[in-house]
Amino acid sequence: MDIQVQTLSPTMPCEWMSAARLRRTQQRGGAVRFVRDPQGGCAGGASCSPPAEDTAELSGVGTRPA
Repeated sequence: MDIQVQTLSPTMPCEWMSAARLRRTQQRGGAVRFVRDPQGGCAGGASCSPPAEDTAELSGVGTRPA
């Protein structure tokens, strides 16, 4: 989900490090989602933390320009 890195933290390493971070989020009970653009690429993405105390934090929402 390089879209998150590109829009939120352009200095953070991309690709495999981003994928590993998002995979850990899912493995710990969080969620990772993306929206495909009409050409099949990624138009946007978001993640949320695992629920704790009946709440979860939505973070890392990023979109590409239309």
